[in-house]
Amino acid sequence: MLKLRALTTQDLQAAYERLSEECLATFRNHGEVRPRICGFNFHERIEGSIRLVHEINQAFVETLHCGPNAKEGIAPIVRALLGDSTHSLPLPPFDVVAYCNEAWFSKNNGLRPSLDPQREECVLIVLNTRIGSFIGRCPILANPRRCEKGPLELETTLKGKLVPGTETSDATRQ
Repeated sequence: MLKLRALTTQDLQAAYERLSEECLATFRNHGEVRPRICGFNFHERIEGSIRLVHEINQAFVETLHCGPNAKEGIAPIVRALLGDSTHSLPLPPFDVVAYCNEAWFSKNNGLRPSLDPQREECVLIVLNTRIGSFIGRCPILANPRRCEKGPLELETTLKGKLVPGTETSDATRQ
C-alpha cells in the first residue's frame, strides 16, 4: 500500500501541470474535454514527483457527471478515493483526486453562472485533497475556438461536499 504524506505546493503544481496539458491536448484534438476523475500519489521523499496516476473508468464518470444529482454522485467517490473511511473502494487512497470537466464560471460573486449573461466557459480542473480543493480554470475562447491554460489557484481553498469532513451543502471559498 502506498504511504500518504503531507502535500506540498510542488505536488499540487505537478498534478495540475500534467492534467492541464492533457486537457489542452484533448481540446485541441477533439474540440471538447469529457468529464474525468483520476487519483494521484506522489513519491514519499521527492516533492512534485508523481508516483502513480489512476484514471477512473470514463463511462462510470460520465454516468455520475450527467445524472440529475451529479454533485451528490461524484462527492462520495472523491471522498472514498481520498481515503474517507465512511466509503470504501477496492483502490488505495490517493493524495490528490482530480475532477476535470467543461464548465461555466461567473466573475459576478453570488450569481450562478447559468444566470449570468457574462458567464465564461472553461475547462475546470479541481484538485481535491484531504485538506481542501484547489481549482484551475483553462478558459475556452472563441474565434478561433480554443482552450488556453490558466493558473492553479493555491491561495483559495474550496470546502464542501468533495472534501472529507466538510460536508456543507455547497462549495465555499476560504
